[in-house]
Amino acid sequence: MSTTSIYPPFRLKERNEGQIQVLMKSKAVRVIFNSEVTRIEPDQVILKEQSGAVHTLPNDFVFIFAGGELPAEFLNRIGVKLRTEDVKV
Repeated sequence: MSTTSIYPPFRLKERNEGQIQVLMKSKAVRVIFNSEVTRIEPDQVILKEQSGAVHTLPNDFVFIFAGGELPAEFLNRIGVKLRTEDVKV
């Protein structure tokens, strides 16, 4: 299993927080708190911590969780390609 980074906006539901804690302890994910995505490129994401530290992380996919309703029209307008069916890994 590869290491994955997640960047929560920090309003986690209790159940999700528990699951993330388990994944962090097992080193299945690396969580970088207090950070923001500054750039998304075809094969990497750049984020910056509040401390000023910058991380360049390789990636294959970017998932956007922006509220309860997917802003599909906006994302399409800015050139983001959406795939709404399940992705088999």
